[in-house]
Amino acid sequence: MGTCLTLFNPAGMGADWRSLVPGDEQTRRVYRERDRLQYDAEGATISAMDTDKFYCGTMATVTFAGDVTPCSVIRKGVGNIRVTPFAQIVEEHLGTLIHDSLHDVRTMPSPCNRCDDNEHCWGCWASAYHSGAGADGPDPKCWVMNDVTGQERS
Repeated sequence: MGTCLTLFNPAGMGADWRSLVPGDEQTRRVYRERDRLQYDAEGATISAMDTDKFYCGTMATVTFAGDVTPCSVIRKGVGNIRVTPFAQIVEEHLGTLIHDSLHDVRTMPSPCNRCDDNEHCWGCWASAYHSGAGADGPDPKCWVMNDVTGQERS
């Protein structure tokens, strides 16, 4: 059985639970152990989340309230299907929904633009969004990014 790892984003009703967010070293250990057990490999398969940029860059979410968002964890919508047809929302906001500017490594935020994993990974944009960096900002929970910069996130 495969395991998919996702990180906790303390937002909304979970905002008071920031103490549950693991640090870089804890996250690194969990991913390496999962990789050892599941893939018989060392290192990270994908750093912050177990979805790659081909998944996040090609999908949209419709929330229970009808809001169309670029991610199931980002609740700020670009339109609502109860007001505007889904096809029209996608046509008008496609770039936002698929993080269009991030498909080119040269327009990714630093240090993501120089990460060895950026061919398939671009971090978790929900984590970036909920940290205040915006949905196209660097993922503050990416321990690989923090290894590149030499900074541990708090």
